[in-house]
Amino acid sequence: MHSSTKSQLTTKQINNLVSTHFPAQQIEAIIELTDGYFNNAYRISFIGYQPVILKIAPTPMTQVMTYEHNILQTEVDMLELVKQATNIPVPAVLAYDFSRHQCPSAYFFMEEIIGTPLNKIAKLHENIAKDIFLYQLGQYNFTLNQLTNTTFGYPGEKKLQANNWFDCFYQMIVWAIQDRLTLAIPLSVSDQAILELLKKHKYYFEAVESAQLVHWDLWAGNVFVDNKQISGIIDFERCLWGDPLLEVGFRSHQNDRPFLAGYGKSTFSAQEQIRIRWYDLYLYLIVAQEGTYRRYQQNDFHSWANGLLKETYDFLLRTS
Repeated sequence: MHSSTKSQLTTKQINNLVSTHFPAQQIEAIIELTDGYFNNAYRISFIGYQPVILKIAPTPMTQVMTYEHNILQTEVDMLELVKQATNIPVPAVLAYDFSRHQCPSAYFFMEEIIGTPLNKIAKLHENIAKDIFLYQLGQYNFTLNQLTNTTFGYPGEKKLQANNWFDCFYQMIVWAIQDRLTLAIPLSVSDQAILELLKKHKYYFEAVESAQLVHWDLWAGNVFVDNKQISGIIDFERCLWGDPLLEVGFRSHQNDRPFLAGYGKSTFSAQEQIRIRWYDLYLYLIVAQEGTYRRYQQNDFHSWANGLLKETYDFLLRTS
């Protein structure tokens, strides 16, 4: 996927980074990985040594959305935390540098995950196998959500942190709206209408007392499978501390029963159902803007997300 946020490195630059962190290794091949939407990544194979993945953040001059500030460092921190504290299969972080002294962008190296992305398995219509993997994913997602923090919000942006969940989520919406205003991105619902309705629904968020680790990007493309089991989960850059119902598996347009069974949750209270719809709205608010910020050559995401944004707002309005 072409994106203006992807930092391109020359072969010489990559060679210099490899020489710094893997001085004893000889490069066999460098392949750019093109599936991602935000950061750039390269697969580097060596002669007589395991391949590694190099992931590179946008340059500091690149315009990104507020919640995307410092998310490469968030990914490194969360990968190391999850690796240490759980049995979830995640790639080991091998080296990193956020100083930008040797490279115009922050970067890190991680081990390569063996397997096939679950979205490519799904395209093969292996539905039975897919259900097994979704059940396992639900189990891993539950384990991930048991990690807690004292503060809510995105680790890489203090403007999106707070001591209680409603204040945090309110600021997440406020700054997403500010991002919209920055590039004059048209939306199907007015900014003021969204904020006024959210204030009226404050009560629904008061039940969330624990800041739990949320991956927030656990779609099938970030889940690798091998030998009939999940072999790895990647892309922890969008992690935040909040309500587990933010997870992809709980989105209204998902309804993956095997995931819910693995997670151990089959019913939702009235309060939870309202929060789920607000998290849908937040997702659509973000996705409606991504194509403009990243300068996608085809921005079909905007019309898709904008339509669902209006539908979700109308649903929430009827509940107030």
